[in-house]
Amino acid sequence: MKKTRLYGLGAVIAAFLCVTFFAHAAVPAVINYQSRLRTAGGVAITAATSVSFSLYSAATGGTPVWTESRNQSSGACAKVAPDANGYFSVQMGSCAAFPATLIFTDPLFLGVTIESDAEATPRVAFAPAPYALNAVRTGTFVADTAAGTLTGEPLGTATAGTQVFN
Repeated sequence: MKKTRLYGLGAVIAAFLCVTFFAHAAVPAVINYQSRLRTAGGVAITAATSVSFSLYSAATGGTPVWTESRNQSSGACAKVAPDANGYFSVQMGSCAAFPATLIFTDPLFLGVTIESDAEATPRVAFAPAPYALNAVRTGTFVADTAAGTLTGEPLGTATAGTQVFN
């Protein structure tokens, strides 16, 4: 009888862990960025430093479609804190959220400004992570997690309507 109860308890714990593991979570609206700060002479900068990030729809010129400045002494918008070799990491979007109108399917270019220097050139072209390339294959599907549905039309189909999957 004890073995049966133990296996039953194990099954309940396993089911709980599976439900917890596969629970839907919001996709983080941040982009990891890592870099290294050095002087013109190549010496690592290790002091807290103001850094601004801007996204543009063009490789040169234009107006930023998003900007985030990390120039405060503490908090979400604190200056970057490089390590002993000048390396730092930030999550862009955690200080100034990306606007809902910003579409990451269009070409974007990252401009970085250190302290009061001019923006670094050239701007860095954003490229997708390998798994993000799969998003193109979803066609016009839209997920509604609240309703538990997926609606849309598969890419490359010739149907006139949409399909709903539950």
